Formats: sequence, structure tokens, C-alpha cells
Amino acid sequence: MTVYFDRVALTTESVLQANPSGEPDAAGRLFAKDGLLIRRGTVFDLVVADESRGKATIGWGSPGKRTNHLRIHGCDPKSNSQVHGSGDWLAYAGGYWVAAPACVGLVVEADTQETDARVAVGTACPPLNGPPPMPSG
Repeated sequence: MTVYFDRVALTTESVLQANPSGEPDAAGRLFAKDGLLIRRGTVFDLVVADESRGKATIGWGSPGKRTNHLRIHGCDPKSNSQVHGSGDWLAYAGGYWVAAPACVGLVVEADTQETDARVAVGTACPPLNGPPPMPSG
């Protein structure tokens, strides 16, 4: 997992398995289950990037409500039975809904900072720097 602003950890180094969601909505045809790790007491936003809007939604909790913008308000596990964890990091069940396998772009916002993240849902994300590698042979 990759930690952003010491507040949230996302799975960015492996491809998440995308399975049929059972939902009739074409934009949520596939679901990739993935935990969301949140540092206790922190505030941040997790936003589906413009290039992934209409193709992907996110959601965590029980039940996970699909959204394009998740706002975390400093989780307190004593007041929320959906939170799992007793240390500095808390885990939530949920994941990503996609129309088709995709590299889902996200924006992580904390205070006045923001950074991009990419999560591979059913397919690998292309390299960030430069063109894709040339096939060998």
C-alpha cells in the first residue's frame, strides 16, 4: 500500500481483482474489494479524478455507498462499529466499482495539499513516466 500525507493508504502496487458486482448499473458492472486504511483522527478527501468520472466510483463502510468524493472527518472507532483496528491505523471494507477493467485515477486532498493516485482495477496501470515499454522480441 502507498501512504499519502500520512493519513490514508491505498493499494497502488498490485492489480485488484474485478468481479461482477451483480448491479444493473453499467458504470458499476464490476467491483474490486479493497480495504481503506485511515490514520486515526485525520481529515482528508479522496476524489475520483476527472479522467475516471463516469467510469468508476468508490465506497467504504457497511454498506459502502458509491460516490465520486469521499470526505473523512477524523475517524473515532469508539463511536463507529464499522471501524476495525485498535492502533494508529483503522481499516474499512469497501472498494471500487468500474464499468470495465480500468486504471482508476484518484486525487488525495489534505489541508492545502493534493496529489494524484492510481489504482489498478482488473488491469495494470501504465507507467507514470514516459511511453509504455516496447514489446520484446
